[in-house]
Amino acid sequence: MKAIMIALASLMMMMRIKPASAFVIRNNSRRCVSKRTTFLQISNLPTLEQLSTDPFMKQVEHASTLIPFLTEKPQEGKSDMYRMLKAQLSHSDGIRGFFATYLTVSDADDDAEEETFSVPKSLKRAMKDVDPKELVPLACMNVIMPTAMITMHTDPSLSSSSRRTAIRGKAILATLLQNEANGEMEELFVLDNCLAILEAATSTLGDDEDVTMEV
Repeated sequence: MKAIMIALASLMMMMRIKPASAFVIRNNSRRCVSKRTTFLQISNLPTLEQLSTDPFMKQVEHASTLIPFLTEKPQEGKSDMYRMLKAQLSHSDGIRGFFATYLTVSDADDDAEEETFSVPKSLKRAMKDVDPKELVPLACMNVIMPTAMITMHTDPSLSSSSRRTAIRGKAILATLLQNEANGEMEELFVLDNCLAILEAATSTLGDDEDVTMEV
């Protein structure tokens, strides 16, 4: 229960709608890719049709191919990451496959990234077009579950992995909350989901517990 309440506290902090600019991205190491390697990766990019129709496991593979390009500035001859992300996030298998990879992928810059992680512009833009009924519940759970597992894991490496996933999940949820606060979503679907999760969790506490929340 303690771990779950810590996770919920983390989730509720997102509901204070801190600007997404509070996160600073560090991706210099990701840009240090040779032209030859970059060319080979581009040639292996999935098509829009594959991103729109392939099943879950294929979507995980597609995400692994796309992710290295998310933090790079658009260059002549490169595919439009926004269009590709929009295609992948247009259906449930694509949404789950992408975030299963994006939130957990490890690289050499993880230690420097953790507290300064930011959502790339192309992904921010693509998420505005995603069905909130598909994305928002997943985004909430991608904060709650790994945050709870940070304290439940006894293996330091597993705890660190959960922490990395939680940090990335919070950045995604913060972006969705900011979009909602800016009036870019028709309903307060993100806020409603967060409140519903809080109510479900706190209902298990005794009457003597006093739980308050600022929104």
